[in-house]
Amino acid sequence: MLNLRFSSARVAIEPIPENNLVRPYLENWADVLEMIGNQDKQLYINKFYLREQRLLLIEQSHKKSPFYLFLQAEIRLQWALAQAVFDEPLTAAWNIRKAFQLLETNSRLYPDFEGNKKSLGVLQVLFGAVPAQYEWLLSLWGLSGDVSKGFRMLLEVAAGNSAYAAEARLWQIWLKTQLGDEAGANTLADVTHGKWIVAAAFRKAGNSEKALQLLSDLPADAPSLLCWEKATALLNSGNYREALEWLDLFEKKHRGMDLLKDAQLKRFWCYFLLNRDAEAIAALSKIAATGRTQTEADKNAAYFAAQRPLPDRRLIQARLLTDGGYFERSMHIIQQIDIQALDKGSRCEWHYRKARNVHRLNHLTEALLHYEQCLAEAGGAAWYFLPNAALQAGIIHRDYRKDTKKARYYFNRALDYRQHPYKASIDRKAKAALKGLPR
Repeated sequence: MLNLRFSSARVAIEPIPENNLVRPYLENWADVLEMIGNQDKQLYINKFYLREQRLLLIEQSHKKSPFYLFLQAEIRLQWALAQAVFDEPLTAAWNIRKAFQLLETNSRLYPDFEGNKKSLGVLQVLFGAVPAQYEWLLSLWGLSGDVSKGFRMLLEVAAGNSAYAAEARLWQIWLKTQLGDEAGANTLADVTHGKWIVAAAFRKAGNSEKALQLLSDLPADAPSLLCWEKATALLNSGNYREALEWLDLFEKKHRGMDLLKDAQLKRFWCYFLLNRDAEAIAALSKIAATGRTQTEADKNAAYFAAQRPLPDRRLIQARLLTDGGYFERSMHIIQQIDIQALDKGSRCEWHYRKARNVHRLNHLTEALLHYEQCLAEAGGAAWYFLPNAALQAGIIHRDYRKDTKKARYYFNRALDYRQHPYKASIDRKAKAALKGLPR
């Protein structure tokens, strides 16, 4: 299951006796991962009744076991993931709260049980970095989190040899990339399970080359989200024709409404950079009427489609290469652009793209100069890359300049931007950074 081979997983589950409570737990994971992997809401509806059956089966089992409360909590957490994907955030939050209570009780009864530490570690990180719009809910329910504590718990489990070590490693890497640790994927480069989940983390952390290595042998029944991951990694590597093939496969398999706008934007980029302008404009024109804007990727696609004039073709190419971790190639393109010939928005973006490259190449003084130039030239504009420029400037001041005052200023500045596609993720990263600063 950690390798997202659902058919093989179900075959492997079959020999497990019906009265072994690990069986409904594993079957539940297979169902939830499959419905999320393809965003298949019909499968979600069809399988939902099994949730109560499985919980009832566990509740009627032997109570004097660390698995009694743990498996109930896990099934609730698994369904909470699905409920969050299928637009039931309050129900998901309720199940997370109930799971947390079960795990806390189980932790007091069985303090050495590694399963408790794995799941409580995940929840500590999630609660500690909850988006601002949900803080009231945590406060209402008396819940709080600690990102550092959560990662320490996950590290402890991941470093051991329990049955939960592999899953703890995957949660560790995924949560790190969600919180903006762009080097975090490298800590698990030797992972032996869940390589496609790790591939997604590598791609998000800006290492498309490693992601493509891990995604090289996707099977025919790979879920649609992995097809999207591979298309994205190929796009960011400059392989536009093959990226289009994987976008075709994604759209053929996908059952949900999310990432459809983003897929059309990726089509536009591929065609635009292949100089197939008629097809590019056709893809761009479809964005508004396709899918919805729940994810940040789709919000970004809608934002991009509404912008006129289109950005400089070379800036788009540089942007994609930077996202893929090809910093030298991106820099070569950026250096060929005459900044004086650009309009104001493109000049700001030029500074931002150069800053991102030199930052990742560890030229930190130069990176800070271009982040600050980007922000200064923007004036009162609100282009989508400005909040990340502020966030990254804060990171440099915090980690390398050791200037807490300026770091706090830039993190708060990142939070001040109100309307942009990446509001949730940048706010999450800035908030976590502010919490980690000394008082």
